[in-house]
Amino acid sequence: MTPRITVTVAIVVLSAAPGTAMAGNFTKQAIDMQNVEVPLHQVLAPKKNLQSEPTMTVEEFLGRTQARIHTINRKQIINVRDLIQLAAPDDPQLPDYYFRLGELFAEQYRILTNLARGLDEPIFRAEHQSGGTSPATVHRGVQ
Repeated sequence: MTPRITVTVAIVVLSAAPGTAMAGNFTKQAIDMQNVEVPLHQVLAPKKNLQSEPTMTVEEFLGRTQARIHTINRKQIINVRDLIQLAAPDDPQLPDYYFRLGELFAEQYRILTNLARGLDEPIFRAEHQSGGTSPATVHRGVQ
């Protein structure tokens, strides 16, 4: 055998030996749970003395989350603009700053577009409830 194989076999044997020697010291007593019955009313019983927690609708959650994203995005735009102003014209990271700024503006565009599209349904409902003419009706009349 080569010395490398001999050393590897010795390490494997020595590392396995303490585990098998100590295996008998740490045994856990087994309990037979096959015939133990759990009352169904205890498992499915409602918990008492719990205060009701405030509820939040999905729309409220999404609105708050989108507002936080919008705020963070505006701060990042300001920070990247500051980096661009502080960078030297030959700075190797300057193109990366411009790319990041472009990505942040694209994200801002998506955020504002989603906010605008979120107003479409309320505007549509308000126009039909008030009996006014909708922009689609006006546009069809022009053709």
